[in-house]
Amino acid sequence: MTRGAEPGHLYGVGVGPGDPDLMTLRAAALVASADVVAYHRAAHRESTARGIAAAHLGPGAVEEPLVYPVTTGSTDHPGGYYGALADFYLECTERLRAHLAAGRSVVVLAEGDPLFYGSFMYVHDVLREEFPTEVVPGVTSVSAASAAVGTGLSRHEDTLTVLPGTLPVPELARRLADTDAAVVMKLGRTFANVREALRQAGRLDDALYVERASSREQRVLPVADVAAEAVPYMSVVVVPGADLRADAAGRAPGRTFGARAVGAEVTSAAGLEAAGAAGPDREAGGQGSVTGRPDAPTSGPAPHTSGHPGLPDENRPTSRSTRTSAPGSEPRAHLAEHTRTPEQTPPPDERRPTTGSTGTCAPGSGTGVVAQDPEHMDVPGAGAVLHRVGTAAGSDALTTHQSDTTPKSDTHAAHRAGLAPGAGDGPVVHVVGLGPGPDAWLTPEAAEVLAGVQHVVGYAPYVQRVTQREGLQRHPSGNTVEVDRARHALELALGGESVAVVSGGDAGVFGMAAAVFEAAEDPRYVDVPVHVVPGVTAAHAASALAGALLGGDHALISLSDRLKPWDVLLDRLVSAVRADLAVALYNPRSRSRPDQLGQALDAVREVATPDRVVVVAKDVGRNGEELRVTTLGDLDPETVDMRCLVIIGSSRTRVTPTGRVWTPRFVD
Repeated sequence: MTRGAEPGHLYGVGVGPGDPDLMTLRAAALVASADVVAYHRAAHRESTARGIAAAHLGPGAVEEPLVYPVTTGSTDHPGGYYGALADFYLECTERLRAHLAAGRSVVVLAEGDPLFYGSFMYVHDVLREEFPTEVVPGVTSVSAASAAVGTGLSRHEDTLTVLPGTLPVPELARRLADTDAAVVMKLGRTFANVREALRQAGRLDDALYVERASSREQRVLPVADVAAEAVPYMSVVVVPGADLRADAAGRAPGRTFGARAVGAEVTSAAGLEAAGAAGPDREAGGQGSVTGRPDAPTSGPAPHTSGHPGLPDENRPTSRSTRTSAPGSEPRAHLAEHTRTPEQTPPPDERRPTTGSTGTCAPGSGTGVVAQDPEHMDVPGAGAVLHRVGTAAGSDALTTHQSDTTPKSDTHAAHRAGLAPGAGDGPVVHVVGLGPGPDAWLTPEAAEVLAGVQHVVGYAPYVQRVTQREGLQRHPSGNTVEVDRARHALELALGGESVAVVSGGDAGVFGMAAAVFEAAEDPRYVDVPVHVVPGVTAAHAASALAGALLGGDHALISLSDRLKPWDVLLDRLVSAVRADLAVALYNPRSRSRPDQLGQALDAVREVATPDRVVVVAKDVGRNGEELRVTTLGDLDPETVDMRCLVIIGSSRTRVTPTGRVWTPRFVD
């Protein structure tokens, strides 16, 4: 026997999506025994939740209708819509508190589930601290809509994303393009925008519309066939998954949608461990975005990115079915900058095949490091550089395009045609360096290529920098699968698609270019040219911030030993310092390699004097940018983490009275 409501207790009761038979036994018992039954409703109609639970209401129950002051209309409240609702929820709380304090049991009905976009949450947040509270889950509209569609929502490794239709069209399109399966809620007046976002993301043909799921009025239609003006709020859009089976265990290669195979090549566990080049040029920032739409808006919220460039995502490949759509528009790129607080940055991980390892960095990779050193930072020279770079990175919008009066080279004409120089009429894979973060540092050539391709492939945080636009399909993947994503791009090109592989910083410096060439050694891809588009590198951006630290001969070395033995790495480093080269150290230190930087510095100190100039750079070109000038003898490895790049100067590297650092081109 299910127990009833207890005096002085608050219950949030989910009554399901519409069909009264989908109420749980617990929900029915509480509704029947409650002293007070409360429910939210709009002023112009009855409560749907009450209608579902009506047959279970006790004869002596006190009903408390909680009528919204505003739903889709306007309000003259000084705080606007959200101010009006905040006052309303405060009023609801006071009304329910009075009943609870008097010893009455209170049930608050919620359509679907109380804690899934439910109004009950706002009184629950306050009253649960004062009174015994229980939440009774209910069948959600997502479950009901999935059952109505009947094709399966997500299978195997499909990722399901639930989205509110109130998101701006570009952001909604980006998220739809990046997921395997999706449910879009909060329709009604937003439906036309939702349908446009589905079209831009290439998902419209897969999308199904479900109206009033589980009720007698339920309807299921292709989204493309729905009249926007007749869509009620109580409806959802379902985009079934593509049955992704590219899991880390290497099971069931290939993907199916129902009985139809739609997949591209996936990888095995062995392939994950063997994949990759020496590591990405880690400075790329995910705080900017790049779009090839000539009519892209130059104002409004920039899409928020969940990942952070240079910081690995989960270690599994991600791919979906190929949805072919029209190529991009005339080459032009609108670049918008937006930033992330440290709390929004996911924990980093090093580019290692083992789960749980943590990543390393370069400036612009969202990397944190030492605090600013006032002795070196609070000086006119360094301050001027930081102000200049910060201004460039923080600009609201920038449009790059080639002037109509400027002669266009054959190379650029080839880019517009989706071909690499000398590629003829065949397929091509562009490998594009995105630069170290600021959109102003994306080259016109890179913007031009990205504006014209149909597919963008890459590590998820880098792909997120390329804004979703009409005709573009994005293929993000996790860390340590560089060769696998390169094969994916080559397969797309073999199928006649125009594709770009994106990489942070310069794609040819610890980035995706080498991985693509590695994959292209397969005779299958002999006819697919690889066109590499250079980008600004981490080391040279950091050198410019300092002054001209790499103005003479120099070397770039990654301290990650994932793809080369530690003794080989150490020998190369010591040899470069012994040869009196300035050396930029990528991936200097991570949580999984906390001692290697100290070991490397100890080895360097055997061949270099303690007064050798060392620079530690952080987030070059983006918010939070820092530069510390120190010496080999004073540098404490504990002050360096995965969010930095370390540059050891040569014996001739100098520091000016204003704190600028430079290395002469000449040798005395």
